[in-house]
Amino acid sequence: MQRSALATAIAFCVVTSAACGSGPQSENGASPAKGPALSTVSVQEMEALKPLALIDLLKDLSEDGERPSQQAVRQEFGRCKFRHLSLGKLGTGVLMEFHDPDGGPNSGSYVVYLRRNGEYSKIAQGGGFGPYVLSGIDGIPDLAFGSTIGACEETFVRLRYSGTSYKPDACMQNVRDANSEDCHPEACDDSRKLPMFPEPDPAALR
Repeated sequence: MQRSALATAIAFCVVTSAACGSGPQSENGASPAKGPALSTVSVQEMEALKPLALIDLLKDLSEDGERPSQQAVRQEFGRCKFRHLSLGKLGTGVLMEFHDPDGGPNSGSYVVYLRRNGEYSKIAQGGGFGPYVLSGIDGIPDLAFGSTIGACEETFVRLRYSGTSYKPDACMQNVRDANSEDCHPEACDDSRKLPMFPEPDPAALR
């Protein structure tokens, strides 16, 4: 059986401290958060995060019905990228990032953890390319992730902090005009019926 997109991405985790490859870029009216959002995570932080991250990796790697060994999960953990992510009033989170090197711009999968009362918890998850860090509300930035299957076929989902975690609260897609090669934005056509938001500014991509 095939793994989920997230599990497949995890299986090709890479170790690097460089910035990830970005997805498509375009003009928009969203306001990016100011300042750098990412930095290197210390070994001590990674060790503190490791128990929770291993649980998340095990869940995703088990989605094809085959439960991997603990050794295999730990190996995948060692291949992942970890970075700091500034979350405004929430403090500094840790972004765990995995990429399929053959997967193109949609190959990324991301989990954001935040340490509260001495313990880490997962507060956001996304896939494709990102995250975009956008100006949010009450001093807490919004996050956004994108995916694409070609020109004029991009989808962006915005996540907003709900009090305990980030949840999807808006979605937009670029669609090719019926009678031309031009594109136009519109609300996403899915069951969630989320409101539309401006396409994220490429400058907000972290």
